[in-house]
Amino acid sequence: MLNADLKDLSIPVTEDGVQQVGRSRDYWTETAETLDETVSLTWYDIGEPMLIHTIPMSDPMPGRME
Repeated sequence: MLNADLKDLSIPVTEDGVQQVGRSRDYWTETAETLDETVSLTWYDIGEPMLIHTIPMSDPMPGRME
């Protein structure tokens, strides 16, 4: 588990419908709707893309020209 709270099986789970709107270069909104609730998350001013890798001491782009 990434988060210990997620191990708690007593937390209720509800089916939802998810909609995604936007262009990832400008903004991105995801909306989850259930019968009782609506949750919307919007990301904006995201910045330039970057490369992240998790293998220490490895070349993330083998064969590239330096």
